[in-house]
Amino acid sequence: GLEARLKELQSALPPRPRYLGLEEGEVRDIPVAIRGNIHNPGPVVPRGFPSALGPRWTEGLPATESGRRELAAWLTDPAHPLVARVWVNRVWHWLFGAGLVASVDNFGTTGTPPSHPELLDHLADRLVRSRADGGWEGSTKELIRELVRSRAYQLATTGRPGATEADPGNRLLGRAHRRRLTAEQLRDALLDVSGELRRDPPAGPTFPASLRADFGFDPELPWRSVYLPGFRNARHEILRLFDGADADVVTGARTASIVASQALYLLNDPWIRSLAGSAARRALGGSGSDAGRLDRLFLRALGRQPVPAERRVLEAVVAEAGPGEADRLEAWTDVAHAVFASPDFRFVD
Repeated sequence: GLEARLKELQSALPPRPRYLGLEEGEVRDIPVAIRGNIHNPGPVVPRGFPSALGPRWTEGLPATESGRRELAAWLTDPAHPLVARVWVNRVWHWLFGAGLVASVDNFGTTGTPPSHPELLDHLADRLVRSRADGGWEGSTKELIRELVRSRAYQLATTGRPGATEADPGNRLLGRAHRRRLTAEQLRDALLDVSGELRRDPPAGPTFPASLRADFGFDPELPWRSVYLPGFRNARHEILRLFDGADADVVTGARTASIVASQALYLLNDPWIRSLAGSAARRALGGSGSDAGRLDRLFLRALGRQPVPAERRVLEAVVAEAGPGEADRLEAWTDVAHAVFASPDFRFVD
């Protein structure tokens, strides 16, 4: 049959390399592609670096090498005006929810000007301090540590009265940006609250060595999302629905859409329901009253205790359940499922 023939063809393929990397090949100058069309070549241009985007490179490129080493030296030159600022802006964007330059992929004249240019320059200078060996004394960890200890990072999403009207885009950082969890954070939080998350890193690749194609691969693994293989055709549904980054393009700032399919997925997907059941078993496994179990579930999932209205509704769901263990498990599964589907689980205040 067709399936047997497909397996036969796959078995005839050469072994797939475990790791891919660049290798030096033929070193030559190439022509300009007129209007981006490689079939319409223009004049041959010597290899080099655009002087308008960084320090002028006058040493030339070796005739027997690709120039990647020299490219790395040019990008990390302390005098380079862009790299450190782009780097700092990306870190700020991921910590605060919006960059000092909002168009994180565009620092040009068609992009957004920085809201705090002096702060951007200061942080870039801190990252690239002068050293005898060429700079870059600061580290990303030190930069993150400095930013998360700042007053601006520790602000709440609710600002002072009138702050929203005066600065609706919050470009002046009078309050914190209210952010939705990224797709990976949402998936990891679901696994963690349910007790299904494996905290030990996988011993090797998280896909079979015999895998020849990503079609049909089951991405529901118990590890953190950082360990998921980046297949294009077998993405976890939660990564697709909640704006996970496209592996085909560079994504400096992700889309943060809010659409009906996201709520429907959280309410109806069997995987979400199974995690709610695991969270329910975890809640019932502890001692104490139902009120205490509800408090612990909310603290694990939302970082707070239920407000009176939430407590009244959810305790009624548990109280109306039958006396049997299966009935109580079903009721607590409904409670955990409601928490997973709530906006407070998806948004960070």
